[in-house]
Amino acid sequence: MYLNRKLISVLIFCSIFLGLYSSICYAKNYKWEDISKPFKNKITVRLSVEIEVNVPAIILEKFDKIPLVIEHDGLGNYRGIEESAELRINEETEPSSYPFGRGPVSLSSRLVINAKDLRPGYNVFKIVYSSSGNLTLKWMILHELRFDLPPNQISKLLTAKQAASSEADKKQYLKDKSFPEITIMSHNTSRGIKTVKSNKKIKISGKAIDKSGIVEILVNGKDVSFDEYGNFETDVFLKLGENQVLISAMNIHQNRSTI
Repeated sequence: MYLNRKLISVLIFCSIFLGLYSSICYAKNYKWEDISKPFKNKITVRLSVEIEVNVPAIILEKFDKIPLVIEHDGLGNYRGIEESAELRINEETEPSSYPFGRGPVSLSSRLVINAKDLRPGYNVFKIVYSSSGNLTLKWMILHELRFDLPPNQISKLLTAKQAASSEADKKQYLKDKSFPEITIMSHNTSRGIKTVKSNKKIKISGKAIDKSGIVEILVNGKDVSFDEYGNFETDVFLKLGENQVLISAMNIHQNRSTI
């Protein structure tokens, strides 16, 4: 009977131990995509937890110091048990750490993050919990993380950035959709040129214009010279019978027109 009780006690202890630490082996991935909104997710931290935080470049350009508020279950010195935590940023590549929760019991901690410790895009925030008490029975609970910047400051910056980016994309689209205009003065390009003598040479002249600038003019695939106004002139040798002369011009956006 004594052995059975002892065995049962051991099994119960092992079950509790495995239940408490199973989350360490099967850690959940957390992502904070939009920092203009608080990250709200009740997370039990027995040893550590990692959160991927997407920090836009414009935030790092605008602020040198970025306050971060962490709402938790309470850390500090309680009945002789010291509980504390530490925020480690990009631990594997550019380590920087911010301890919090030491001293009197608290339910909220405010850290001031150096912008230089962050990088544009995703950053790994690792929150590490430690306790002087029984490790198998102690943990902390995260409730919320938020950047404590002026009201709506992040949203305004991101909105302005998106609007500027959208306008730039629109202008670039319009630029990319402009094509050169070609005018031929020497002959009608809608008809073929007919010759009855071999090696007959004709002069082709015309003009290519584009508001973004002309960088290349080809006549039957041959590169020809042109002046600052897009005027060009070149000789073309014709074969016996029908001949088709193709003239093309390309602007700085590599958009090409052919007639």
